[in-house]
Amino acid sequence: MRATLVLCVILADATAAKEDESVNKLVKKLDSYGADTMAKRAAVGGVVGFVGGTMIRKTQDLVLTCGILGGAAVAGACYVGWIKPEDVNKAAETAADAVGAKSMFDSLFTTSVEDVVDLKKSKTAMSKIYKAAPGLVVGTALGFGVGYKIG
Repeated sequence: MRATLVLCVILADATAAKEDESVNKLVKKLDSYGADTMAKRAAVGGVVGFVGGTMIRKTQDLVLTCGILGGAAVAGACYVGWIKPEDVNKAAETAADAVGAKSMFDSLFTTSVEDVVDLKKSKTAMSKIYKAAPGLVVGTALGFGVGYKIG
């Protein structure tokens, strides 16, 4: 029992050391590029966040537009008689089976245990980056918000 506990502590310490090492590499890389103050790191983070937010927004707009135009095209094809509603239903069921979802709502609102564990890991990693370079994290968050709103 004690050996298992000691082994868990050693593994946790090794994982933390690897994460700390990668955070230190990030800070050193920023320093080598000249972002050695909090304001400069916030500017770098703001630009990265702005680009990311704009890309997410444009991708979201593209998917929504394609969905609306595709739906209109399918409705028009059904109206003209080029395809039958049964064919559309069969294609939708085939797509749902390929994704592995029982229904559209099942694919949107279910969460696996791995997703929750990954979320906890990302929170831990982000807090370590925030402790090492707070300007970078805050700049990225603000830049993402502005990029998403403007984009």
